[in-house]
Parts: sequence; C-alpha cells; structure tokens
Amino acid sequence: MLWRAFPPVKPAGRIAAPPSESSVWEAVHHYPFLVKLAGLVLAASAGASLLDFVFKAQAAHVLGGGAPLVRFFGLYYTATSLFVFLVQTLVTRVFLQHAGLPASASVLPAMAAAGSLAALFVPGLKGLSAVRGTEAVLRGSIYRSAYELFYTAVAPVEKRAVKPVIMWGWNAWETRLARAWSVCSWWWLPAAMGPF
Repeated sequence: MLWRAFPPVKPAGRIAAPPSESSVWEAVHHYPFLVKLAGLVLAASAGASLLDFVFKAQAAHVLGGGAPLVRFFGLYYTATSLFVFLVQTLVTRVFLQHAGLPASASVLPAMAAAGSLAALFVPGLKGLSAVRGTEAVLRGSIYRSAYELFYTAVAPVEKRAVKPVIMWGWNAWETRLARAWSVCSWWWLPAAMGPF
C-alpha cells in the first residue's frame, strides 16, 4: 500500500560509476589532512583492540567461564551503551563547540593512553573495566562525532571514495596488527606472570 502511495522516483541522468583507486589518491592529494585522519583511526583502533583483548582476558581469568562471565559482559555492554547514549545526547555537542574538532578527535587516543598507564598502577578487573568502558563511551560519542565532522570539508565524490578506505581498510589492518601483537605477547610473557 505504501508502495502505491509513494512510488519510487527514478534518478535523472546517469548513475555515477563507483569511485576508482585514482579518485582515492586524488582525494588524499586535495585534502592532505586525510592521511593524518587515517593515522588517527589506525592508532585509535589498534589501541582499542589491544585494550579489548587485555580486558577480556582479565575478565575470563577472574570470573572463569559460564554464567558469571556472560552476566558480567551483559551488564558491562548494557552500561556502556547507556553511557554512550547519555554522553552523545548531553555532552558531545557542548564538547565539540567549546573544545573544537581537533581536541574532540584526540580525546579518545589521549584517554586510552592515560587509562592504560593508570591500569598499570590499579591492576585488576575493576581498573580495566573502567578504562575499557571509558574508551567505549568516548569512541561511541565524542570521537565518532568529531571523526564524522572531518569529512564535511571533503567534496562528496571524493568523500565516497576515501571514507570506506579509511574506515574499513584501516580497520581491517588494525585488527590484524592487534591480533598479531596479542599472539606474540603470549610468547613474550613469562609463564609465572599468568594472564595480566
């Protein structure tokens, strides 16, 4: 019934061809800040993957398996999702207006570095939960909004070409790097230390 009420509108003219590899290089040439943005995304994502690995390993070590672990992660992800919503709704706009775009984008890597350093002095699941939760909240609110706003300066055609490369291309590489680091770290850690 809705299909009849709102028939699809056919686009006027030709449909644009998918962006080529050369348009990605053209976008990087026209907007050099995209290289720094890609580096920021790679560093933030790799740090988040490593932090997530350590957090989950510590949770499995402390809580064991089964129902307690499932209950813990259920509560953890529910709480972080609620905090992401609250920070996105109440804080992000004000933070972006007062701190600016570069500071808003750099809040995630700065917090991850400071939180990881603090976790050295406050070991255990509580400290890692706080660091990982704060990272997840900032990633889903302030960092994500600032990251998306960087693309407003890029022309739409070039944005369609370069944004997937940065978002998914770098994300795939950071996942591989973080997994390789995680596997290698098990070899480097002495057996006496146990998991984190």
